[in-house]
Amino acid sequence: MKKSVTSKDVAKEAGVSRATVSYVLNDVKKVKIKPETREKVMAAARKLNYHPHSIARALKTDKSMSIGVVSRRNIAEDRFSIVLRGIKDALKEDKYSITLCSDEEDLNGNREYINYYLAKRIDGVILLSAEEVLSRYDIKKLTSRNLPNVLVDYHLKDEKLNTIDIDYFHGGYIATRFLVEQGYDKIIYFAPAISIPQEEERLKGVRTAISEFDSKVIKFKEVISGQTGNKYMDSITYMLKNKDDYTAVIISWVDAAYKALAEASKLNISVPEDLAVISLAGTHYADLSYPKLSTCDLPLYDIGYESGKLLINKIKMDTQNDIELVQKSLSCFLNPREST
Repeated sequence: MKKSVTSKDVAKEAGVSRATVSYVLNDVKKVKIKPETREKVMAAARKLNYHPHSIARALKTDKSMSIGVVSRRNIAEDRFSIVLRGIKDALKEDKYSITLCSDEEDLNGNREYINYYLAKRIDGVILLSAEEVLSRYDIKKLTSRNLPNVLVDYHLKDEKLNTIDIDYFHGGYIATRFLVEQGYDKIIYFAPAISIPQEEERLKGVRTAISEFDSKVIKFKEVISGQTGNKYMDSITYMLKNKDDYTAVIISWVDAAYKALAEASKLNISVPEDLAVISLAGTHYADLSYPKLSTCDLPLYDIGYESGKLLINKIKMDTQNDIELVQKSLSCFLNPREST
C-alpha cells in the first residue's frame, strides 16, 4: 500500500520545520512567513500532492471548518442556488465548507443543525427563508445553545438576531417609479393574496410610488388574487382578459410574469405595445423569454455572500457578545428589457 504523504514529508522536501508547514498551509495570520519560504512550502506540497487532513486540522483548531445551511424550501430552486453560490464564495478565504442540514427534530426536540453543532460537525449555521416563519421556540433553541447564526430573508426586526434581508419595499417602489417615468399611466399591480413580509412590503412600495406620482398616474388597480401559488398562477389569464385599457402590469412573482407573457400571446395582447410587463423578481431565463422580461432583481448572491462573511466573523469571536448585532436589508436592482 502506498504510504500517505504527511506534513513531515513536505517539511523535509521544503527544508523547513513542520510548524512552518502548518503555518503556511493553514494560512495562520499571526505568524510572519517570508514570501520565499511560503512559496517553497507550497511548491513542496504541490510536488508531493499533499493535502492537509481535515479531521486532524479540526482537532488542532477545535473547529469543524464547516458551516451549516438550513432551508425548509427546495434549495434546487434558482433563487437558492444563487444564494448558496454567494455563501460559498464568502467562505473561500477562510477555507470553510458548507454542510446542508435539515431542521427536523429528534426525540429530544433538537433540530438536526443543533445536533450537528453539538457534535462539532458545524461551527455555525445560516438559515435561509423564502416564506416560512421561525418560531420563538426555534429562536430560543438557537440562542440558548450559543450557536453562531445568521438568519437570511426572515424579516425578524423585533428580535435580537443577526439578519440579512431583502428590501422588498424598494423593489416594488423602483419598478413602479420606472413605469411611470417611462410614460405608463394606467397600471395594474398583480400579486398573490398571501400574508407574508415580502408581499406586504412589495405592496407598500408600489403604493408609495403611485402616491408620489399621483399627478402622472391616471388609473391604478390592485389585483390581489389566489391564496396559494397555484391559484395565483391560475388567475393570470383572468387578469389579462379583464385588463381593460390598462397599459402596464407589475407582477410579484417571476414565474407568473413568464406565464403572463405566454398568455398575452394567446390572447393577441402585444407586449409591450398593448401592455408592458415587469416582474418584481428575476431569473437568468429573463433574457431567453420572448419578449425579454423586464425584472426588478433580488440581491440573492449578495445576501448569501454577506451572510457568509458575517457568520465567519461571529465564529472567530470568543463569545457571541463580542460582535455587534447586524441587521441589514439589501436593495433590489432594476433590469429593464424588451417587455417594458
